[in-house]
Amino acid sequence: MLTALEKAKALKEFRELRLKLAGDGLTALDKAKSLKRFRELRLLLGGQNQPEAQEPANNPLYQSILEGREVTLELLEQVKAEAEKDLNHPQLIPAVLKLKEQVEPLQVHQSEAA
Repeated sequence: MLTALEKAKALKEFRELRLKLAGDGLTALDKAKSLKRFRELRLLLGGQNQPEAQEPANNPLYQSILEGREVTLELLEQVKAEAEKDLNHPQLIPAVLKLKEQVEPLQVHQSEAA
């Protein structure tokens, strides 16, 4: 049980976190930490714990990229088509970043050869 002062402090922090999470200025790690604390405060203040949203299944295409699949034009076209289906898939951004890591050295090599 919280004292009135503890409850007021927790409520203030809860409101601040809610506004912070609604904004766009957080990095992924900061957002995860803030969200964890937000959930803790919600429970502490007497809120109900909502069931976790079920994680979407691993996308085999994105997973193959994350595991080091070689970049080809066909692969890039497949990624584009898959991304258009679900722009919010949690593996999309890591897969694209992995592709970018593989393609950037190729671009530097081509510009040096020219």
